[in-house]
Amino acid sequence: MERSKKTGMPEDDFDKMPQPFRNTTVESVMAYMKAQFSYWTEDETACNFRRMLTLEQYRNPEMANLYQKVLASGPVNYIEDLFREMMLSGTWLEGSPRQMAVEFFAPFYLLLSMSDAASGKEEKEKVAVLFTTHLECFVETYAAKMP
Repeated sequence: MERSKKTGMPEDDFDKMPQPFRNTTVESVMAYMKAQFSYWTEDETACNFRRMLTLEQYRNPEMANLYQKVLASGPVNYIEDLFREMMLSGTWLEGSPRQMAVEFFAPFYLLLSMSDAASGKEEKEKVAVLFTTHLECFVETYAAKMP
């Protein structure tokens, strides 16, 4: 929620608060995803929580549900709702919001794993740059060009 507020993103699910999804800007999406990547790769508690959930999802159905909500289907659903509403507002190109959400989020999760495996700060920074490049390329491809 904290990163959502700071970047102008919706703080809850679409069903609970649809209006903020309709007013989301491309810049807000970019800022939010960069903040999320930093949080999940740099905050020690978040990193340990993510790693624990990754392991525990296979042992405990409650942890599997939490893993999905926090690191898999939850973020994909949130992004799908964003893209759908951005399409309706003309901010995003038309297409399948679900497919775009998967395409957008999959590198996020992959690069979290690459950051975990990085041997030092310099290598972690290279992974963060790669994520930023992914965001920029994605936006270049799907953001509606304003006249």
